[in-house]
Order: sequence, then C-alpha cells, then structure tokens
Amino acid sequence: MIEVKGNCRQKGACGAINQRPCLVTERVPSCNKGLVEYRNGRCLPPQCGKANQRPCLVGERVPSCDPGLVENFAKKKCEVPKRVVCGGMNQRPCKVTERIPSCDKGLREDFNKNKCVAYTCGSENQRPCTVTERIPSCNVGLVENFRKKKCVRLVCGAAGQRACLVTERIPACNKGLQQRGNKCFNYTCGAQNQRACKVTERIPSCNPELVERRGRCVRLACGAQNQRPCKVTERIPSCNEGLVEYANGKCLRPNCGALNQKACKVTVRVPSCDRGLRETAQGTCIVLKPGEIPFLATLGDWSKELAKVSENACITGLERLNYAPSGIGGFPRLQPAQVKYFRIGYTCAGLSKLDQLSGTTAMLQEANRQMQEYPCASVTPVLRPVCALFVTQTSTFGAAATCGIGLAKAGMIRSTGGSVRDTWIGMGRFAWIAADALNLGKNKGKKGGKKPKKGSKEAADAKRDIMDDLLSYYGLSIKYTASAQGFLNGPSCERLN
Repeated sequence: MIEVKGNCRQKGACGAINQRPCLVTERVPSCNKGLVEYRNGRCLPPQCGKANQRPCLVGERVPSCDPGLVENFAKKKCEVPKRVVCGGMNQRPCKVTERIPSCDKGLREDFNKNKCVAYTCGSENQRPCTVTERIPSCNVGLVENFRKKKCVRLVCGAAGQRACLVTERIPACNKGLQQRGNKCFNYTCGAQNQRACKVTERIPSCNPELVERRGRCVRLACGAQNQRPCKVTERIPSCNEGLVEYANGKCLRPNCGALNQKACKVTVRVPSCDRGLRETAQGTCIVLKPGEIPFLATLGDWSKELAKVSENACITGLERLNYAPSGIGGFPRLQPAQVKYFRIGYTCAGLSKLDQLSGTTAMLQEANRQMQEYPCASVTPVLRPVCALFVTQTSTFGAAATCGIGLAKAGMIRSTGGSVRDTWIGMGRFAWIAADALNLGKNKGKKGGKKPKKGSKEAADAKRDIMDDLLSYYGLSIKYTASAQGFLNGPSCERLN
C-alpha cells in the first residue's frame, strides 16, 4: 500500500482509465498512452484531437490532432486536410505556403496563363531547355547538339556500339559495360563464378552480394534471410540490405522500416527506413518525394510540429498574464482588449515560422515570379532581379500591416469565429508579416497588365485581393461593403498597389 493525498491506496493500481494518476515514484508517465491526467485526479481520454474536436494543448499531448488530421487555426478544430488542387497539368501553380515546387515533376509554371504546363523542350528533336527552365537541358539518354540546336539521341555507348566521345557524354559506355579500344563490351568478370574484375576495369571487383575468393567471384552462404551473418573477414556488411543481425545468429527482416511501418530505432538499424522512404515526425516510414533529402524532410516535419506547439503554448501562456509584451504603436485609440490580443498574436507569430527551413529557396522562387509581374516586368531586364528581390522582401510589409489594422479598427475585418479575441490575435499574427513576405505577389497586380487607375473599383479590388490572400492565412476576412471599398482606396491603403 502507498499513501495518496492522506489515503492508503493499492500500489500499482494507477494510470489506467478512471484510475488515479501514478506517482512519480511509481512510474513516468502518470497515465497510460492515450490518457491524460485531469484535475479530478483521474486518468481519462482527452476530449480533443479527433475530427471536429479542438486541438489538444501541448500539456495534454503532442501532436495536437490524431493521425490523418490537421489543425485548422481559424476554426480551432482538427479536420481532414483538404486536397490541394494545384500543380498538375493545366492546374494553377501551388502557392509557396502549399508546397515546393509549385508544379509536378515534368511540368513548369506558365506565368502568363498562371498554369502548370508541359515543357516544350528537352525531348528528342526539341530545342534544349534553358538554364532558367530546367537542368539538365535534355531528357535522360539525349544530348544537346549545338550545331542543330536540338536534343538528339547518340548512337554510342551501348553493347557493341562505339564508345562515346568525351564531348558527347561521360561515361563513354552504358552502366555495366566496359570500353575496350573504341567499342563498348559486356564485362566478362564480376558475376558469380566469373573472374574478379581488375581495378582498372571496375570497382568493386564483384557484383553485389558476391565476394572475391582466389581471383573468382562466389556467393557465400551467409548474409541472406535466415542465414548466418557474414564474418568481418568474409564481407562487410554482415547482412544483405534491409536485413539486420539478430541475437539468434541469423539475418532477419526487422518489423520496421518498410512503407507505412514504424521507423527502426538506431539500436536496430541505420537508416531507420528502407531505400526510397523517409521517417515522419510521427515515426512512420513514407515515400520520399522527388528531390527530398530524408534528414531535412524529417527535420522539416518536426519543425512544423514544434512551430504549432510553440505558438499555441505562447498564446496560452500570455493570455494568463495581466499584461502583454509591447507590440506595434501608432493606433492609440484601440480598446484595451484589442491591444492585449493584438500584442499576444504579434509576439507569438514568430514561433509559427520555425518550420520555414527552405526560406531561401522559396524566396528565390518568389523573386522569379515577381520578375514576370508588374512593376518588375516594366523595367529594363538588367534591373528586374533587383526589383523582384525588393518587392518580395519589403514593399508590401508596412502597407499591408497599416491597411489591415486600420480596417480592423474600423470594424471591417472579422475572424471566422467573430470574437474580439480571435480577430485581434489574428491581426497581431498578420502584422508580423516580415517573415510572411513570400505570401505576397500571388494575387498582386495583374500579370502582364497595367496598374489599375488610382481610386477606381479595379484598384480597390486589386488591394482586396492582396489583403484577402494574406488575411485568409490567419482566419480573417474583410466585410466587403461600400465603406470598405472607400477605405481601401483611402490613404491608409494607398501604398498597396
């Protein structure tokens, strides 16, 4: 028996549903997996994290939503993620907040049509792609013919064909072939029961899973499934790829690391997932997307979870204080509650950007977009990159923040929930816009068009497009009335376009 709050209780009868939480001297954590400790002194399932329930707080559990659900910050609910219809053939390019790259593999972004379209270059007898379109300039198996300015297929490098010249391609022969004289031949070495290849022919001397013994390549009775591990004097590694050495003296497939299985622990094997897969923040192995680096992709998942948890914890913590950190000045007639929630949102917004590991790549992609749009498209080509970087980083920062706060102060902006708290926390997050500069320019201006006439309905609509694109990210929207249209064309929003 043990003493719990002045009463004698059965030792070990704790941690399960409707049982008391375990003491720190009994075990950690205090409740079983899937349960949390409540103030009534019981372990119960959290009323959060499921579909249409509120997201769990960091003190309740991490992640905030069940697997397969995402947190909707505007509605404060866990929802099934909406399928993003972008990036496919003839679909709109995906925004930088949705995914990178903006178009599927094999497609490019047409800035004039605002669509993802197929390349008209790089295939056989087509022109080579320019460096701004893609690298390499020609499809696999083709090379650039500088005289004809076309991508052509070489008649060299295959078995029985001539070896390719160094000006045509490197290596001179296809994989698995060797050059003898001016021709490409199959290797007569390296396979099972063949002689081991010389160092001048290829490295390694034998094919995978074979070893060299007395100048010949042989298969050892070790390293395969259910076989003994190979000795260090026989080969390294001791087991074939995807297998690990177990204490029973056999090479076996671990119950981890395959698609949709849990990732293997470092004590089981490295890497944690099979070839072509990567580990998620939840510890599951999923398909590695083209161009992804497993470590950075997993780190990105973790940083997204950390960003959400950190921002929510920051908001929850500051709401409990009687004061809030200083925010942004220049709006002295705001109500105390508005100021408090604005400052909380502004202060905590920076934590939501912990996941932006690819900011440089995204910025360059957005700068490339800005070069094709007004005003950068109207300047001399030499100055377009400078213009694009300026617009991407700074031009709408002060303008959007000033315009948005003015609209909210006039009661023309509201949150999805409509409360003062949600509206002004959202406005604080919105005002912390410097790190969100990459969201700008998606709807800014009209591609290839002229700047709208000052004071016109078109000018107000263009400004509204900019504001809507930014505000929607924070669960806010403009109550679009005649007054709002007049405000958008007024001095507070003058610099938006």
